[in-house]
Amino acid sequence: MLEWLNSKHVYFLNTCLVEKLKLMQDSVISQVPYINHHLNLAKRNFNELKKKKEWRGKVYLYILRSILSAKWLQIHRQIPPVDFTELLSILENALVKREVKDLLWKKQSGEQYLTEKNMILNDFIEQEIELLASYAKFASQKLDDPTKELNELFQVTLKEVWE
Repeated sequence: MLEWLNSKHVYFLNTCLVEKLKLMQDSVISQVPYINHHLNLAKRNFNELKKKKEWRGKVYLYILRSILSAKWLQIHRQIPPVDFTELLSILENALVKREVKDLLWKKQSGEQYLTEKNMILNDFIEQEIELLASYAKFASQKLDDPTKELNELFQVTLKEVWE
């Protein structure tokens, strides 16, 4: 839901609700489950990718989005941007960044392409999966329970809609 809240693609908008949720989002995000969610997506897709000789290049982008989103939350302690190019700002490895930008360019140009294993990206993905898994295993995050505030927001929203 938090990714939907920050998406540039809006199909329906309750302005009041969205504004209030955006104000709350960074204080209610539970870091470890969020990181584990993205870590599991990355692992599952990467394991599938390793079984094949070639695949669509956007599979790498799915894996990298998950890794970079988890890493963003780890570093900034806030919801990661939906825009992939913004996520790239946390990539320090210039070689990996160049490979990712090349994949993005191919995807954005509408080019349908298959790719073979990219050892630069594979090594980066494996390393980041290990680092994020280790971080998630030992990270502790104490959050105040947001249930009361979320319930109040839900009730106010229902009253607004019904009136």
